[in-house]
Amino acid sequence: MTEITLATAIEAYRGISFAPERRGEQFLTELAEHFDYIAQWAGRWRTDDNTAAMDDALAYYRDGYTSKARTYLNAQSRCISWFVTGPSGFPVERAQKANESANKRLDEWLEWSHKQRDRIARQFNPAASTIISADDEDAIAQLQAKRDRLAQRQERYKAANKICRRTGATEESITCGLLDLGFADEDIRGALHPLWGGKPGFEPFVLANNNANIRRIEERIKALEREAARRETTPSEYKINGVQVVEDGDDNRLKLFFSGKPPAPAVIASLKAHGFHWSPRQMCWMRQLNNNARYAMREVLQECAQ
Repeated sequence: MTEITLATAIEAYRGISFAPERRGEQFLTELAEHFDYIAQWAGRWRTDDNTAAMDDALAYYRDGYTSKARTYLNAQSRCISWFVTGPSGFPVERAQKANESANKRLDEWLEWSHKQRDRIARQFNPAASTIISADDEDAIAQLQAKRDRLAQRQERYKAANKICRRTGATEESITCGLLDLGFADEDIRGALHPLWGGKPGFEPFVLANNNANIRRIEERIKALEREAARRETTPSEYKINGVQVVEDGDDNRLKLFFSGKPPAPAVIASLKAHGFHWSPRQMCWMRQLNNNARYAMREVLQECAQ
């Protein structure tokens, strides 16, 4: 990945700053400091066994982050301020569109960074939470607990931003306040020195992403609760077009038993395309039991009748 040149960084601020050279140099300095911070942050989980994988992950992050930063700078270079260019004949509409475009690129850049850091943490942090499967007996309880943790985190973010933006707040008072809220050192550093160089605090997209995760988990809880209620009233075994269908709630699998000769090759291809796999031990085709599986099953079995 080609590095960002000083000329590119300077050009991004030429229309909005009286000192574009200084702003450009500051941008590149902060970019280098960010990569150093990410390397140290991820380095806590480095082991002899994961060194190669971590180097690849950090290289991917650096390339992607640089690419997103360059896209932002290109959009920023089209922005102008009447403080710099003068108010006479200032193209208000064009300037507004350029600012909106640059802000959108900035949001995309910061959101990408946040998601990739989450990915690195999930890959290398031994304490990272595991994926909750619908197969787990206590899946609903696990999801409810995870939702509650995220809701508590959201309140902590809000409380942290109030501390960071309090009139007269200093780095020392902010640090003490965030430590009292239970934030880790790297989170505090990120809050004190936001990537976009604005006021201290957690970025708006961090709170938005956390809220989105809360909503996603709540939808999963509702889906599992609907599935549990349906199993109470739906027959566990029935036939469709001569195929025995078994809804095995204990195994959390929808199973299809074809009597007689194996299904036609076209039907087998359709089964695989719809997510079913053959179980030699149980002598049936099956996939995880849910409404999507039921819909896929009916799609496949319609072909058996043709």
